[in-house]
Amino acid sequence: MPSILYIINGSGLCSQMSGSFKRIEAISRRLLDRGWDVQFLTTRGTQEICRRIGLDIPLYLVPASIFKNKETCLFDRAGAYLISTVGSLWMIPRLPKFDLVFSDTDYFCDVIPALIYQKVKKVPWIGMIHHQMDLSIQDFKQLLIRIPSLPLQRFSHYLMRKHAAGIFVYRSGMGEEVALSLQEKGGSGNKIFYVNNGVNIAILSSLPEEKKEYLACFVGGIRLGKGIFDLVKIWKEVTNIIPSARLAVIGDGPRMEELRTKVSENNLNNTVILIGHSDQVSGFMKKSRVFLFPSYEEGWGIAICEAMACGLPVVAYDLPGYRGIFDGGIVTASLGDWQELARQVVRIMRDQELYRELQIKSAAKVADFDWEKIATQEVSIFKRVIAEYEKSRE
Repeated sequence: MPSILYIINGSGLCSQMSGSFKRIEAISRRLLDRGWDVQFLTTRGTQEICRRIGLDIPLYLVPASIFKNKETCLFDRAGAYLISTVGSLWMIPRLPKFDLVFSDTDYFCDVIPALIYQKVKKVPWIGMIHHQMDLSIQDFKQLLIRIPSLPLQRFSHYLMRKHAAGIFVYRSGMGEEVALSLQEKGGSGNKIFYVNNGVNIAILSSLPEEKKEYLACFVGGIRLGKGIFDLVKIWKEVTNIIPSARLAVIGDGPRMEELRTKVSENNLNNTVILIGHSDQVSGFMKKSRVFLFPSYEEGWGIAICEAMACGLPVVAYDLPGYRGIFDGGIVTASLGDWQELARQVVRIMRDQELYRELQIKSAAKVADFDWEKIATQEVSIFKRVIAEYEKSRE
């Protein structure tokens, strides 16, 4: 029975499911169905997510804090990365040997333990790179985190180039940028694998239609990079034209109270509905007409894919992570042009022919992103990497 250890320390103490963990969950379930032994080295945040969604996988838990049980500020996550790294290094010699180790992100808290596990246990390592950071962010607190994070990400990419047996990047414009950067710095193109994210198309497309309670919905972490404050400005503009329009905001995060204050200051309490965390995301999508997603950085966009599978036209900023994936299937505006996003929401709602055209294009685009197909492709890559690694050691 082939075995794989996923190293997933990026959650820290937070039980909000990220896009990267959605991917791990979907692939892990399908590996289990195919007879693989799947286990996680991770933190309490991931443990809580697994319990909530019923993902029954053995966990090796490492600490993510010394004094706290919950993250209350941005710097708690930075501390969690450091503490979980040290905890992982202490635990690695005590872990069994798996056929393959996989680092969930390019954060140092995943990459360094994966590298050490590879060296100690003599097994191949595959690393995942979701996107490439930059400093195009205006919030001072986020910038304080981003400035040291950028060189740390570059260092992680260096370690992957030098030591990983395989590197996963997305089959997208962003993925191509990452792959090119890796190769320009001496990385081997032979160990770069282009992969997709996906959705459970059969389930989402079969969901019954719901009464449309919201003109639009947003799904994501309540943090600056997701464009949450742009949401307020966009919806203020939309309701100037369509006063009864309601927006459902599904998600939680460190900026929830600030978002709540912004909503109140703009007199949008009756039209911007802050749902918070929900495990019924698809239900809210089905109750909405449009998916509004003003995120400033995405490696791929699972939430967009889920919305498309639910039959929603998508309005979003034009990001490299979407190019080559959703081309023609979503309506975009230049990064930061929230007025144009507002205009596009109104335009789509007033033009039913356009609305239906976007639904048809979305359905066509999302058809290729089924988790079953993706898992089959990745099992093939895993087996190839394991076989090549074993052959290299003969």
